[in-house]
Amino acid sequence: MRSVLAEDLEIPKTNQDVVKIRASVGNNLHEVETATGEVYLVSMPSRFRKSVWVKRGDFILVEPIEEGDKVRAEMVRPITSDYIRFLRENSKWPSAFEKIESGDDLEGGNPNRRPMTNCDSSSSDSSNDEN
Repeated sequence: MRSVLAEDLEIPKTNQDVVKIRASVGNNLHEVETATGEVYLVSMPSRFRKSVWVKRGDFILVEPIEEGDKVRAEMVRPITSDYIRFLRENSKWPSAFEKIESGDDLEGGNPNRRPMTNCDSSSSDSSNDEN
């Protein structure tokens, strides 16, 4: 079986959009934001539920669903850094996401964790020697 992330990179179809995940709202639903700032819900199809994990700040490719009132689209695939590079090379990456993607979000930084400070080991060693 072929991995979801190992699929061939291809240009999104005209009805597909790159969106940023804002929040997980439960039941495999995610609140997303488009490059134009529009916010709506998308569903994660069952084929992804046990193999793909997405979080706030990640990008995904979605396709609209016709029967959706509250849930207006379905996830087509997660967007990896390789896929972002591919979309940029083909001028298909939304310019509104350019600043967001180049920040620390893709570097694995956790906005909820306090940054670690560097301690000077020589000062702690000298205080131990005095005792």
